[in-house]
Amino acid sequence: FRLSNAGVSVREIPITFVDRVAGASKMAVGRTMVETELRVTWWGLSLRAPGVSDRFRATGPGRYLRSRVRPSGAPGAQPDPGAPPGDG
Repeated sequence: FRLSNAGVSVREIPITFVDRVAGASKMAVGRTMVETELRVTWWGLSLRAPGVSDRFRATGPGRYLRSRVRPSGAPGAQPDPGAPPGDG
């Protein structure tokens, strides 16, 4: 979503999941559902009220993305000092 909003070309690649034939799932259904709902809600709120969500960010919004999208010779293409090691 963020890349698309930044003007990056995005395309869909279908993924086929094969049903499990042996073993048990390691995912707790209830916990996974709650975690998913909380994350999606947070993402929606952070887009609509960035002032609130920015208080809890380790880095500024979009800084990591901007450092990765710009061509290497473009202004501002320096590596992000807050990026994980080995990520650029």
